[in-house]
Amino acid sequence: MSYISILSERAKKELQESWEWYEERQPGLGDRFIAAVFEKLNQLEDDPAKGMQRNTIYREAMVKIFPYLIIYRIETTGNCIFVHSIFHSHRNPNLDKPEPKRKIPNFIAKSWNCLPNATEIKFPVY
Repeated sequence: MSYISILSERAKKELQESWEWYEERQPGLGDRFIAAVFEKLNQLEDDPAKGMQRNTIYREAMVKIFPYLIIYRIETTGNCIFVHSIFHSHRNPNLDKPEPKRKIPNFIAKSWNCLPNATEIKFPVY
């Protein structure tokens, strides 16, 4: 069964930025990068289970020659591979994560009646 690849907006942006970076370094290198990414995507479309499973949802596959990971999940209902990110493997993944929203316990939130939406204040993660 053949699958199709669907790139998230994030993956499209990362692909564009990476292509631009490689093209600035050497004309044609960005095109080689794109070709390598799509070669890996074609392989994944033929056999989506090729990628290493990292957790219950996402898998990752290395792009040949270039230090990039394709982070994806398999959608069996639509026979598609949803590409979440095309990620440079030397980049710190924690820098790209949004700050998680934590819920304030109700007994504290009730005492903060002067704050609108007090139950969804962002706290820094250390």
